[in-house]
Amino acid sequence: GEETRFEQYAEPLEKWYSVYAYSPRKGYFATVFEDITVRKRAEEAEKEQTALLDSLLNAIPSPVFYKDLEGRYLGFNQAFEEFFGKKRKDLVGKSVFDINPRHLAEIYHAKDNELFQNPGIQVYDSQVKDAQGQTHDVIFHKATFCNAQGQLRGLVGVILDITGRKRAEEALRTSEEQLS
Repeated sequence: GEETRFEQYAEPLEKWYSVYAYSPRKGYFATVFEDITVRKRAEEAEKEQTALLDSLLNAIPSPVFYKDLEGRYLGFNQAFEEFFGKKRKDLVGKSVFDINPRHLAEIYHAKDNELFQNPGIQVYDSQVKDAQGQTHDVIFHKATFCNAQGQLRGLVGVILDITGRKRAEEALRTSEEQLS
């Protein structure tokens, strides 16, 4: 006597259907079938693309992140989680002000806004603090991204740790000064 809705795969037809069954009056029932094969295949393709994107991002050893136009984190790779010592569930939806010291967050926020005002690619040196509170010299590589209609939707960024290179340059400079 109760109405019901469900999705069902018809293997002989190789099609997906949305099924709605109800009783218009006692002793009768009606069933409506809607072919949703195209939608289900699109959902499956989207899941495969998302899995591929996650695999690609996680294969990158440097921290990678992406944000919306309000500067909230939409996602990132495992290297980002490990570097900052936080899990995805604790960071998605947060801003740079939620996870960084204020002076660094203000720099990142200003640079993000600058990139949104002039969409494209942005590269700059800065510093970040890792999960242990250590400061690292880094290069940020950021780029804007758009939706299918060409509307600006956010940015994606990669953090390259150049702390070792900076130390080596400083050691070389000190050595040259001592030598001269």
